[in-house]
Amino acid sequence: MLYRLLCLQDDQQAVVRLRPALNSIPFASTCPKCRVQRSQRISRMALRRLLERGHMIEAFCEVCDEYWPIYPAERAKIAGDIAAPVTIP
Repeated sequence: MLYRLLCLQDDQQAVVRLRPALNSIPFASTCPKCRVQRSQRISRMALRRLLERGHMIEAFCEVCDEYWPIYPAERAKIAGDIAAPVTIP
């Protein structure tokens, strides 16, 4: 299962495909097409890099086969989750 992160830089698009990592941040985002909340999982390091650089983060719905940019509230929650200390069970 692959997840796409769309990075806009200097008016050029760079699409990065990442596999979910062991050290990933799970989050949910609502598909604008089917209106169902879809689970997403992207590595903590990749999310931190995208947030720090101000790049757009996209979510994916496997049912609709659609990508969409996550909403500002979702982005803020992810930023908070990344800032929280990592606990190892």
